[in-house]
Amino acid sequence: MSRRGLVLLGLAALVLFAVSTSLVWVNANEWGPVDVPLILAKQATGGSFLAVGLVAVWQRPRSRIGLLMMAVGFAWCVGSLTWVPNAVIFSIGWATDGLWAAILGHLYVSFPTGRLLTRRDRLVVAVIYGWALALRLTSTLTLH
Repeated sequence: MSRRGLVLLGLAALVLFAVSTSLVWVNANEWGPVDVPLILAKQATGGSFLAVGLVAVWQRPRSRIGLLMMAVGFAWCVGSLTWVPNAVIFSIGWATDGLWAAILGHLYVSFPTGRLLTRRDRLVVAVIYGWALALRLTSTLTLH
């Protein structure tokens, strides 16, 4: 990835982090009282994955670890879309909420190169993503 692409990716990550953090504050009145320190800690976690992933991509552009870390931060921040009182946007946030955990599992299995080298690694990651999908599907169907 070129340096210009990395700068654009970093700016997009910064915008995503700012928007996902502000969504909580803009729409908090519709959901009732908000635990401010908890929300800030959660958003800082997603932002830290975005920032550290961008630094890792900048330092080692051939490694996929930085991109996976940024994907974790992105999925973490997209989960904040559940704060928006629009049905379509809420559904996008609900469908992707928890995907960060599957991507984090992918990151752990593929560390340190970012590549799944063996068939067993690919199987483990496929099970992780399948489990995340099944979990989200069952929680959606049983939500009342």
